Amino acid sequence: MEFSKFIKFHGHVDVPWEKLQDDSILISTSSTEALPMIFVEAVSRGIPVFCNRYHGSDFFTNHDGLIFACNVIDPKESLDLLKYILNVSEVEFQFRMYKTGIFLNRFFNNSQNFENLLNFCLK
Repeated sequence: MEFSKFIKFHGHVDVPWEKLQDDSILISTSSTEALPMIFVEAVSRGIPVFCNRYHGSDFFTNHDGLIFACNVIDPKESLDLLKYILNVSEVEFQFRMYKTGIFLNRFFNNSQNFENLLNFCLK
């Protein structure tokens, strides 16, 4: 599969959600963001996130939701994960959305939970 036909880089965009189309995937190759709130913004809109695996990302990926992580410098692992995301069935997608909703409600529904998340990421 020729992924370059399907990937469009926008660079910095003030309101990225206006650029996304149906079936979009947010790709984040960062290896240093301690608290990537863009992940929360994306999954709250039903947009899967493909991200680098690093300390901090595990908080977002351990709930079997819409955030998927791999070692992005490994081309095979990255392509395998992208293929998996692109081929998730509608039933699995809905289940992952449900799990993501539980995750968001549990950790982002008030300021105390945000403080807990921040403390976790700063460990």
